[in-house]
Amino acid sequence: MKLPAYSKSIGLYIHIPFCRSKCIYCAFYSITDTNPTEDFIKALKREADLYREQFQGRKFSTIYIGGGTPSILEPDQISEIMEKIFESFEFEDSPEITIEANPESVDLEKAVVWRKLGINRVSLGVQSANDEELKFLGRIHDIKTASRAIEILKKAGFSNINVDLIFGMPGQSVESFKKSIEWVAERGVNHISTYSLTVERGTKLFELSKRIRMPDEETIVKFYRIRDETLKRLGFRRYEISNFARPGFESSHNRIYWFHGEYLGLGPSAASFLYKPQSIRWQNRSNLRAYIKNLHAGKFPPLEKDVVSRDKLLLERIFLYIRTDRGLPGEFKKIVIERTPELSRFFEDSSGKLNFEGMLIADTLALQIYEAIEPLVDEIELD
Repeated sequence: MKLPAYSKSIGLYIHIPFCRSKCIYCAFYSITDTNPTEDFIKALKREADLYREQFQGRKFSTIYIGGGTPSILEPDQISEIMEKIFESFEFEDSPEITIEANPESVDLEKAVVWRKLGINRVSLGVQSANDEELKFLGRIHDIKTASRAIEILKKAGFSNINVDLIFGMPGQSVESFKKSIEWVAERGVNHISTYSLTVERGTKLFELSKRIRMPDEETIVKFYRIRDETLKRLGFRRYEISNFARPGFESSHNRIYWFHGEYLGLGPSAASFLYKPQSIRWQNRSNLRAYIKNLHAGKFPPLEKDVVSRDKLLLERIFLYIRTDRGLPGEFKKIVIERTPELSRFFEDSSGKLNFEGMLIADTLALQIYEAIEPLVDEIELD
């Protein structure tokens, strides 16, 4: 039996660690002091140089510039980064190149430069179409600004635009979330990512959650249901638990992650994953000062490394399979159902894809599926 990785592509992720302000829910590494920007760019270019030889002969199919807020960089700074990236690595024809942006930092000059650099996809952090909800989240844009940003991107020639939305805020109604979805769809956006608000240790929300009531499980299920119903009606297809796209606008870069492909991460906190010569995952530490110091000295930034065992690879692959529209391969679904019949109610009848109820407990199901096939682990081939 074979449980292959769906993706043979390799992606490149670049982490820009600067933000104008820190949202109350954000657990990603970012800082609001932009003074080290030039030193960071120099360090990033040196990191690319250090990886150049290791990845010689390999062709990347995607670039994802994330953060942080990459869109706060000036056009010439993004140009400098992109020039170095194309000098250091080889790419497939017409790679998908995404940049994350916040509405308040989008202007026509930047958007036009992005297009000239080959950037062909923008992921816009709108989060809500309700100004009161935006204030609660600590966002520094309003809906008028978000609408203007989308129009600017379209004017600059972007047709591949993603909008992020958050649900499950204290006091947020299901109807309000539905209106946010409809607001985004009305603006001709072709991809929508939706995320349930989660309380992460170390965020402002973590402290705030001790004093306010977060939505209960029953309410969260209602958010998921209205999300799926509304987006389906509007012509979007769910191809991963949190992600919806009109046909042809699925994220190639994120599919590399979801289909257990390989990727290289540059920048502080960026993660990387390779299969050969052994399955290994490593991550730059979330410390810009140390990142700059090491690279200016010609050394790799401080890393945290993890050799991924075969059992862990198998569990990860099951977890990722069932999150996506591809689902669990038929022969594996058959084994799981034979060994654990009670799990059959969480799959769609004709495929190994999860139904709505299964999607709600996907993480738990991944563990149960792994336990069901664990006795056969030596017969399962991974590539």
